[in-house]
Amino acid sequence: MNEHAFRVLEYDKVRDIVARYAASEPGRAEVLELLPAAGFSVVSERLGETRECLHILGSGHHPPLDGILDIRREVGKLAIP
Repeated sequence: MNEHAFRVLEYDKVRDIVARYAASEPGRAEVLELLPAAGFSVVSERLGETRECLHILGSGHHPPLDGILDIRREVGKLAIP
């Protein structure tokens, strides 16, 4: 997708709105990095994930997302130099 399309669709504004609903800082950062998928397989996979989430939420179950901690720094310390 080119810059003109992003601007016309106000992609950055939509992405910012979605990011406000993230349950954690790492999740928010991931949303802000999202770009539209170009390949059929990626789009199909993402739609499947979306259907699965809607099914879970529609069944009355709510995943425990409160209190998710950002452990990226700690995990980074585990890296082998």
